[in-house]
Amino acid sequence: MRAYHMVVDHPWAAVSNAAGVATVKRLPPGTYRFKVWHEKWGYLERALEVEIKAGERTEMKLIYPAEKLQK
Repeated sequence: MRAYHMVVDHPWAAVSNAAGVATVKRLPPGTYRFKVWHEKWGYLERALEVEIKAGERTEMKLIYPAEKLQK
């Protein structure tokens, strides 16, 4: 059995579901840098920049090549 604990200094974090979908709700408008981490492969992104606009829903589909997921 394993467990992971990621400490962040803000309330905006998400864990993906079985389908790989993660949702961060109520993020104020602005430009943010996200880290994308996987329990097997580690950090897939360390500075994924996303702009959140007021009154709009922002969706991103992240696809990683097989080479990035091999160690």
